[in-house]
Formats: sequence, structure tokens, C-alpha cells
Amino acid sequence: MRSANAPSPYKEARREAVADALVAAAEAVIARNGYAGATMQDIAREAGCASGTLYLYFKNKEELFNGIVARHSSAVTALLHQAMRGSPDPIEKIRLNTAAFLEYFNGHQAFFQIFYSAEPGGKAHLPSSLRDSALSEYLEFKQIELKLMKQAQAAKQIRTDIPADELLEFMHGTTVSTLARWTLGRQRPSQDEQLRLLWGFISAGFKVRERHA
Repeated sequence: MRSANAPSPYKEARREAVADALVAAAEAVIARNGYAGATMQDIAREAGCASGTLYLYFKNKEELFNGIVARHSSAVTALLHQAMRGSPDPIEKIRLNTAAFLEYFNGHQAFFQIFYSAEPGGKAHLPSSLRDSALSEYLEFKQIELKLMKQAQAAKQIRTDIPADELLEFMHGTTVSTLARWTLGRQRPSQDEQLRLLWGFISAGFKVRERHA
């Protein structure tokens, strides 16, 4: 039985919808003005609400930034879970994840521009930029990737002289830093070329068998 003091499902859903709208407004303003140039007043104006309403949901701009990151992190995680269903092979699953992540990257350049240039973000160590549910989802998915690495090693599909967790960190570090360069640089390769370059480098580091390249 629900406590008399517990929020009703309707109120909870409404609160989540309002918070999501405020985060979307913050993303639009930060993308337009930059993190340093965006103000809480600008964000409230973009959302069509009073500044006081915004402060009821988010104490400051950094909380809003964390909300933006959490929103995209959840979307990416769902996309990667879906991509993994495309093959039973562990290395092919990882390659499909890389391709899916690049698809999201190219479709949400405004977010990645914010992430890599905003003061609280722009870190090559991704977990340090995640909070709460976004961090939990990331760590949970990382365990799935680690299991795939170990399966690939057991099947002799990739090198076994380096621990699976170190190979995973290599892949994440390479991906995050490469996407930062493509985001902040003047030009970025086509999506097909991105996959060729990024997966080519990762698979070479893993010493993936030729049939999986």
C-alpha cells in the first residue's frame, strides 16, 4: 500500500516530464551559448518557465549538465544493447557496438560538442563525468563488455597476453579521445571512415583474427 506521504504516480511522471524538458532547454542553450556563457535565466527562458521553477528542479548549471549527460548516456546504453543482438560472436558484438556508438555520435554532435568542451566535462576518463543512474548503467554495460572480452580471449579470437580489463580500458580510452578530436577539430571523417579508422586501430591492438576485421 502506498504511503500517504508518497508522491502519486501522476505527480512523479509529471515531475520527470518537467525535469526532462528543463534538461532539453539547458542542452539547447549551452549548445548555442557555450557552457560558460549559458545562464540559469537563459535556460528558464528557453524552457518557458520562471527561474524559480528551474531552481526547484536543479540547484545550478552543473546539475543541469549532469542531467544532459545522463539523458544521452541512457540513450546510448539502450542503443548498444540493441546493437549486441546483431551477432552471437563476441568480437562482432563489440564491433557492432562501436558502429552503433559512432552512429549516435554523428547524430548528436551538439551534445558531444557540449560534453567535450564544457568545464565539468571534457574528460577522457568517462566515469568521472557520469552520475547516479548514468554511472550505474555505464558500469553495468562495462561488465557485459568485459565478459565479451573474456569470451573472445577464451576462444583465442584476440590476444591473451594482456588482461581483458586492460584491453577494455584501451578500447574506451581510444574511443573517447578519438571522438574528442573529431568533435573539436575542424573536420571529421565520414561515418564509414570513422568506423574503418577506429575499429581498425582497436582491432589491431586486440590482434583480432583477420576474419573478424
